[in-house]
Amino acid sequence: MLSDLRNLSVDARQLVLPKPSLPTAATVNSAAYEHHKGESYDWSGIKRRIPFALLQHTISGRGYLRYENSQIKLIPGTTMLLQFPHDNRYWLAEGDEWEFFWIALSGSEVIGLWKRLLLKAGPVHRLGQEYVDALSTKLIEILHLQDIRPHRLAYEAKSICSLLSKALLGEHLPEFSRHQPQLDADLQLAIDLLLNHEGSALQVGDLAKSL
Repeated sequence: MLSDLRNLSVDARQLVLPKPSLPTAATVNSAAYEHHKGESYDWSGIKRRIPFALLQHTISGRGYLRYENSQIKLIPGTTMLLQFPHDNRYWLAEGDEWEFFWIALSGSEVIGLWKRLLLKAGPVHRLGQEYVDALSTKLIEILHLQDIRPHRLAYEAKSICSLLSKALLGEHLPEFSRHQPQLDADLQLAIDLLLNHEGSALQVGDLAKSL
């Protein structure tokens, strides 16, 4: 699967999706395969104000993570999980190279799972090869999405949550079938939006636009 990522054309290696207009339980925001050699790559978690979760898997080379008061080397085979905003920084050192893929997600279900994972085992994990392959497959599917609708993005996000829950917590989340009737998927998304909406009254027009 990693060789399939490397064979992607340059313009097919990153997908940035529009932000959802209303809160959701789980959605994919963006995803990419990247390979940096010596150029500047440096991110600060404290400066990222919009809440989201990040999964980033190192394929080759190395990067560095400062997580609160610890510094961790991100070597091949390690998967980094971060939640934002948070006091962290991850970067590529001068003269090094770093090959990795990442998926950014958001929503109350995603953030809840990330909190559990970070509390249990911290931000860096070595997943089994079967899970790395499954996540690589998910990334390729996301990068090639033709049907970029909320219910499909929710399905992909929940599938990733299920994989991580099984890999790191030994727990199974409910399976999410992409073959359910379209009406059921839309109704479930509407319910998720209503349950996760906070603040002023939710207008029917806003709900319809999000769907």
